Amino acid sequence: MYAFLVPHAAALLCLGRFGGVRRALAGLSTTGGLAATVLTLGYGMVPAAGAAGLCVLGLASAPLSVRVAAGLGTARSPMRAALYGLVAANVAFLLWQWVPGGSLVHRALATTMVLGAVATAPALHPPTRAGRPAAFNRYVAFLFAANGLNGLAYARLYPAYEAVAVLPGLEVAGYAAAAWAAYRLLAGRTKPMVVCSVMCGFASAALFRTGQPDLVQASMVLMQISSGFMDMLVLVVCLSHPDPARGFGIGLGAVCAGLSVGSSGAAHLLPAGTESVPLAGAFFLVVAGLVLYVGEQSQEPGDGNERPPVDAGQNPLPRLEVPLSPREREVLTLLLGGASTRVMASRLGISPSSVQTYTRRIYTKAGVETRGDLLDLVAALDL
Repeated sequence: MYAFLVPHAAALLCLGRFGGVRRALAGLSTTGGLAATVLTLGYGMVPAAGAAGLCVLGLASAPLSVRVAAGLGTARSPMRAALYGLVAANVAFLLWQWVPGGSLVHRALATTMVLGAVATAPALHPPTRAGRPAAFNRYVAFLFAANGLNGLAYARLYPAYEAVAVLPGLEVAGYAAAAWAAYRLLAGRTKPMVVCSVMCGFASAALFRTGQPDLVQASMVLMQISSGFMDMLVLVVCLSHPDPARGFGIGLGAVCAGLSVGSSGAAHLLPAGTESVPLAGAFFLVVAGLVLYVGEQSQEPGDGNERPPVDAGQNPLPRLEVPLSPREREVLTLLLGGASTRVMASRLGISPSSVQTYTRRIYTKAGVETRGDLLDLVAALDL
């Protein structure tokens, strides 16, 4: 796990951070994909080279991972395509365990999947917007911290679950239900997905502590529900970036790095048994929550991130033909000027909750989800 994840995370972050590497992504993804097919087919044939092979596989497959993931941005409905892909991948993983024929058959199937990704990965298009969503960095930090819990689950919860599972595969249904809820009920809104994922993660860690077989199984289902919300959140965050390849490089790199840290900590730092797992899980989730909270506070006026006020006139979004009420126009003017919720409430003489209500209406009418997206939209349309 470490031999693959650590170099994979490093390669993903490199692709996300360095434009020259990213511009060569199409060629790198094809070459890396072909190398990945050879390594996958030959894995295990030379036992002494197993760790080295996984390390090279992690490096080689990163460009293909970014290209396939970033291709979601070209779908007619990216979130729906992501939902189908995530659920299908988890079902395939479940069926994989029931395929007879041994290791050679499994390697042949895996090789076919990698070749299929190489052949069908869509071409990457240049960014359609300049800049970067304001919330991107803090959500990436959140994904790193929160996926520490998932790494912990891989190291401790999965083995315990496999030993007592009565209906193995039930957890996939929980994952699919959570992914569907994130898409259909939450409509891709990031904060509700964060809340649902964190709550289920806490509950899973608490149930696992009991060590009772039934509760361990329930813990596994809850962890998969948490993962379903988390994976959809990853896609929303990465797709919010104007450059999908960069967004997915950095976002997926943070996820893999978090998995590595969590699983490594569980294997080398925590004592055996179930007592320490809830404490470690709570640590990862509390750190993740603090990352988001501190990130939001750092965007208060006066921190050097303010933007010059925008003269809204009769309608600050005229070319979008968005109908706004007089109060929504006032709120939007302050939004574009960089004012916080508290400042807007004070200036307009209304409560902070009313400001949040008007803000959500504006986002819905403009077809965005965050203030950063709104600012990017205004900049892209040169309003």
